[in-house]
Amino acid sequence: MKLSKINKPRILLVGAGKFGWKHLLVWQKLASRGLVTFVGVVVRDPVIRKKVGALKVPVFSKLTDEILKTVDAVDIVTPAGTHFDLAKECLIHTNVFLEKPMTLSAQEARELNQIAAEKNRYLALGHIYRFNGAIQKLKKIMAASPTKPFFIESTFVDIPSKLPNDCGILFSDLHGFDILDYLLESSPELIYAIGSRRSATERFENNATVLLRYPNHVDAVVKLSWTAVPKTRSMTILFPDKRIFVDLADQIITVTTLRGIKKIGCFKTMPLEAELANFVEVLKNKPVVYADGTVGLRLVHLTKEIERSYRENRPISFHSL
Repeated sequence: MKLSKINKPRILLVGAGKFGWKHLLVWQKLASRGLVTFVGVVVRDPVIRKKVGALKVPVFSKLTDEILKTVDAVDIVTPAGTHFDLAKECLIHTNVFLEKPMTLSAQEARELNQIAAEKNRYLALGHIYRFNGAIQKLKKIMAASPTKPFFIESTFVDIPSKLPNDCGILFSDLHGFDILDYLLESSPELIYAIGSRRSATERFENNATVLLRYPNHVDAVVKLSWTAVPKTRSMTILFPDKRIFVDLADQIITVTTLRGIKKIGCFKTMPLEAELANFVEVLKNKPVVYADGTVGLRLVHLTKEIERSYRENRPISFHSL
């Protein structure tokens, strides 16, 4: 159940692949600062288990009820297709931090939220760009601006060393949709997604351009690609009186107006460290903002509709849950 007096939460990590390894290192860092007790990692792959063991971190070959009963929270960093079953198992016993996407269907997301509510658990989602310093600063700039944006373009480009086998780029790289949700605090009214696969035999999309129309005449474009270089994480926001360019990787904002150009460095700490430290505060029942299951469900529902537009090759009127 939710506990209000957890001073040093006991954390279990499930998954230590490419991104899970980064989670592992952050949990070790937070443990060294006395903020958490890092119980260990659940890993099935013997190669990764050996790698984890070399760090002198406890390694478990499988998740059990006995382990779950001893921890305050589980951090799940596994393939998207495994999220529902793992989170469901964990929520019965403890709180959960679940990497994005929450699930691959709105029905599954709803069920996890229901379990979390019934069991009085915290369910937090790993929407990491909400902890990017440039995005947090951009939100403040937009709130203080005398004019409102009318166009937002986001670009996420890379060639991953390994592609997921349970979803395409729309679900795997839904950061652009989440950033818009965070900045605009509203859902789109119309969506249209187009794109391609590298070959006719591929099951999932690896390139997509998604057009979204938001209330108050705000248009957005999210460009996603797993077949292009260099790696790009950027945004451009147009206002009647300025242009804002955001380098999400270096966390630098460039504001261009008729009076000149201003660069703003926004780096404070690595977003993942800020995100997991924030989750620790959540576990302590501190009054902090975090992406909960409601946010996760909203993003899953939106991405499923974007996926449908992509598949049917037509614009779709979007209806929020």
